Amino acid sequence: MKLIETTPQNSKIKKYVDRYQYFEFPGPSFLKTIPNGKFDCWTAIDGYFEIWDFDKDRFIEVGSAGIIPATNRVSLLKISSHLTCLNIKMNLSVIGLSIMNAYPHNILKQNVASFLNKSTQEIIISKQFLLNNEPSVNALDELMLPYLQDKEENQITYRLLNYLRNNTQASVSNLANQMNMTPKSLERLIKRLFGLTPIELFNIFRFEKTTAYLQKNEAARLIDALDFGYYDQSHFIKTCKKITGTTPKELLRKMKLPTNDLLID
Repeated sequence: MKLIETTPQNSKIKKYVDRYQYFEFPGPSFLKTIPNGKFDCWTAIDGYFEIWDFDKDRFIEVGSAGIIPATNRVSLLKISSHLTCLNIKMNLSVIGLSIMNAYPHNILKQNVASFLNKSTQEIIISKQFLLNNEPSVNALDELMLPYLQDKEENQITYRLLNYLRNNTQASVSNLANQMNMTPKSLERLIKRLFGLTPIELFNIFRFEKTTAYLQKNEAARLIDALDFGYYDQSHFIKTCKKITGTTPKELLRKMKLPTNDLLID
């Protein structure tokens, strides 16, 4: 299996795109996506995968492109034979752009059509974004710019998410003060935007930062999670089990690719 991750260079795009991921899976695999305060905008170049439908209690085949929404629980994916795929990991700040008005309410809780139009998908499928068999950041930035150069962005959404990204020890009251809102008003806003409670949203952002740190620092210990706002190791272990279904040690062991949001079985 192969993963090449790159980050945008265009400053406008950096605000909304976390990274580009180019995957090649040569054989069958089961994958788990870990909640991380972002959503995935993917296009299959060769092959296909299925996603677990919790309501139907079975795997369902998805189309050639789509969105895996940001939620507070894992998504389970199955690759039956092989898969080559480009995934664009989007920051939640993109929902503050008027382009998102075209999508159903609460997009982050649904499996919906792709964020990218057919012509962009065709460019990806034909691998025109590759240079010497590796993703060209400039080519990908050019593909994304037409979607993200919207000048009418929702500043409340952007301020909210910016605070959450930069304050792992945030509280509802502190965030409400920063936003000049009452805790009740803040709770209604977050529920409307993300379909989550403030605590659930806090937990996702904090967990993502903690696991990214633990994965990248070989000498790190679980006790280091306390630096990110967890009360003790037990608090972090319980949160990890609730979000991923595994212990932190199992989680780090299954992170076989150089990314902290995908587990391979």
